[in-house]
Amino acid sequence: MTDPQFGARLRRLVYETGLSVREFALFCDISEYSLRSYMSGRSEPRLDRLRKIKAVLGCTWHDLLG
Repeated sequence: MTDPQFGARLRRLVYETGLSVREFALFCDISEYSLRSYMSGRSEPRLDRLRKIKAVLGCTWHDLLG
């Protein structure tokens, strides 16, 4: 996955939940550092982490991946 807009989409979706980045990361069972890296576009999550993020967001793959 090499989508330059992924981080911006993820950031928007996380903020729409009303949770802090720390809280969201805890719900996803990932580190806050990793989540911030995904949101800034510095790195991209593996499929297992994408599944966790999608489950917590309650969104579609299209919403998350564009």
